[in-house]
Amino acid sequence: MIGRGSSTLEILIAFAMLVLTMTAVILLFFGNQSISIDTQTNTEALYKAHGLLETARAASRQNFLSIVSTTSTEVLGGLAYTQSLVVEDISECKKQATSSTTYSLSPLRAQTVLLATFFVDIAGAFALGGDCLVDSPSGDWENPVALSVADFSNPGEPTGIDVLQGIAYIASTQGLHIVDPGNPSGSIVFPDSAGINAVDVARDTATGRIYAYVARNATTSQFAIIDVTDETPVLKATRTLQGAQGTDAEGWRVLYHNKKAYVFTRYLGPSLGKPEFHIFNVADPTDPFETGSKEINTSVSGAGIRTQFVAGTSKYSVYMAPTHDETEVMPLHVTAPINPTEVMGAHTNIPGSKDGRSIFIHGTKLFVGLRSGAGAEVYVFDASDPGAALSGLPLLMSADTSPRSITGIRASGNVLFLAGVSASPEVQVWRANNLSSLGASSAASISGLVGTDSTGIDVDGNYIYAVSTVPPRLRIIHSP
Repeated sequence: MIGRGSSTLEILIAFAMLVLTMTAVILLFFGNQSISIDTQTNTEALYKAHGLLETARAASRQNFLSIVSTTSTEVLGGLAYTQSLVVEDISECKKQATSSTTYSLSPLRAQTVLLATFFVDIAGAFALGGDCLVDSPSGDWENPVALSVADFSNPGEPTGIDVLQGIAYIASTQGLHIVDPGNPSGSIVFPDSAGINAVDVARDTATGRIYAYVARNATTSQFAIIDVTDETPVLKATRTLQGAQGTDAEGWRVLYHNKKAYVFTRYLGPSLGKPEFHIFNVADPTDPFETGSKEINTSVSGAGIRTQFVAGTSKYSVYMAPTHDETEVMPLHVTAPINPTEVMGAHTNIPGSKDGRSIFIHGTKLFVGLRSGAGAEVYVFDASDPGAALSGLPLLMSADTSPRSITGIRASGNVLFLAGVSASPEVQVWRANNLSSLGASSAASISGLVGTDSTGIDVDGNYIYAVSTVPPRLRIIHSP
């Protein structure tokens, strides 16, 4: 009986061991199956995230501005994949794109694959003459600091600034000042007895030479090109604006883009044949020639230019902030320089009597600053397709900065820099990633910031450059 009982016990023990072994084998088998499914699903998600980026990259080569944030969901084999492309505009010619694919194998097992890259508009950077930010200014910009730079020589009264690769080019009543912030006392002056109202600096990608395109405060030879590559600036050419006559026919604003210069005068009155807007071919800086002009019947305080696809066709569009009570945003198509045309449906009338003072294009958003008064001074419009507008550009939001007139706007990434006069602090930093709560997050005071008829700020590298009418006339703001 004892032997028989022992045999039964041994059989039971052996059976228990067999069950445990088989359970482990089964768990291992299904565990391997689960890992295999996870791996296959993750590979599929990675493939989708990568494909979304590559599709966007291919599209960016055709239409850089078309790359915007998107979200979609695709169901495969009963499993839903949510694909998102988050796009952040670093500058006019650079975007950061983050592609994600999210899926859930069970309610408690949500998984996400993330990939990120940069898209660069090389043709756009060349068209701007290299005057395009490579990266957003570093820092959180919660406590910006204004640094005083020692005054540069014979400053006169500054009227505007453009910064290229860390060198400040400052227009003034005395001429053009070329200032290295690290050695302001060694600044170079190109004298101009008439004074200069505006400057735009660009590098010729074919020769490597750097040219300053300036709007002179004179009623003849209003447009000039200065070679500022070497220590001694050289005047290459001056031109008189055809048909621009009268006391307000001085050069007022200037833009450079893709071998063209766009020059503005102030309002020349209702008489026919007095255009305020002029286009020059500057492919040969020693021999620029006027290709076209247009009467716009207003003065323009700020302007910007972009390459856009309108109804599937590539066009150059100039956006202007005119001093006109009924049209604060005025786009022009300038693709055919002999015949610039107004985009009438995109003419935008902002309620009230405040004039346009500044403008900046950031991705598909158009930021507009107005003169101080009742109501908002900052407006944001959708400029993705001006040709489709019927009664003005679609309004995204507006914000009140009273009592400041917004005389300068720059943007990079999710940071918006505003220059305002009439109240301190004059320079404000806003967060632009959430338009529903757009507003100042920090500020810096710049006494004497160049006023309502000039553009007094620019952004280059990690710094904001501002010019003032009181010493020291060049200030630099950064985020420590």
